[in-house]
Amino acid sequence: TTEAEVQETIQELSENGTVTLTKKDTLQAQSLVRRNAVVNSYFGEVGENITYILKFVSNNSNYKSFETEITFIVTRIEAYTNADSRYEFVFDGSDVLSRLTNIVTNNTESSVEFSIDGEEITSLVNAGTYSLTITYPESDHYTESSTTVTIFVDKATPITNFNQTYNMYWNDQLNEITLPSNYYFNNPETVLSTVGNGQKFDVTYDLEDENYYTVSGQVTVNVAKLDGTITVE
Repeated sequence: TTEAEVQETIQELSENGTVTLTKKDTLQAQSLVRRNAVVNSYFGEVGENITYILKFVSNNSNYKSFETEITFIVTRIEAYTNADSRYEFVFDGSDVLSRLTNIVTNNTESSVEFSIDGEEITSLVNAGTYSLTITYPESDHYTESSTTVTIFVDKATPITNFNQTYNMYWNDQLNEITLPSNYYFNNPETVLSTVGNGQKFDVTYDLEDENYYTVSGQVTVNVAKLDGTITVE
């Protein structure tokens, strides 16, 4: 017989007479005024066997008065943990575990734990897709409960500045231009074979960090004619 079944029976009896529970070892009767009083009267420590004497005095001709013993084996409350199935963030260098929302549990005793592939983690920062297990461990009065969610941390897009202009001469190469740190010509061996201003060349900005996207753009190169030299002997 489960606690719920006993509760249901006692509730029915209490509507048709007087019900008292007496803990057998102390003989202290508990008058059942409401359903919660029943719970409070026979709660004990997990693993403990508790016997009560249930006495029913009927005030309804359809019910007979009786007295019986009920033994409860106290077990942990079946805990649950619920959360959103997927969480999405953009990398900003902060711990995303501290930003998880809508995690719900009935376990009021344990602290939440996080793990990936069975390995406990205390923070999650880097970009990537993760299968994260959220767990509330077994406690004095609750069973262990967990749920698994998907965490997607997108790469961040770095701030860039492609508004750069360089002055070069005909027949120079792009690799002779010194770009700012982390900017690279896509084709650095290109020879500047055409004279003229405002020429555009492809450049990539790459922080060489897996947490950031690379960004493509163009810089401007003005190509001037070479100065002529006349030598008279």
